[in-house]
Amino acid sequence: MSTINPSTQTAKKNAMNADAEPKKEESLLDWKKGLETLEQARDEIALKLHLATMEAKTEWDKLDTSIRETNHFHSTAERSDEEKHSIVSDLVDKVRAFGERLTAKS
Repeated sequence: MSTINPSTQTAKKNAMNADAEPKKEESLLDWKKGLETLEQARDEIALKLHLATMEAKTEWDKLDTSIRETNHFHSTAERSDEEKHSIVSDLVDKVRAFGERLTAKS
């Protein structure tokens, strides 16, 4: 029969508690690192959204200018009907694609 020395039990408990402390501190640090990661990701996404919005606006401005230009087709004879049809058809496709991208992103 073996006897357990009380000082050995205390030493084991202290060692177990000492092991738990760093894990608790590591857990706290991981949590703080997680918050830092979230903050950084939020800032990066906000910037990307801002830039995407600016890019979309620039693209729309170009399309809108093209639409306005095609509104003058009826008063000009500079282009053939086939050419006008091709330009308008291409523009319709571009506007639809732009609209679909906006819908897909929202």
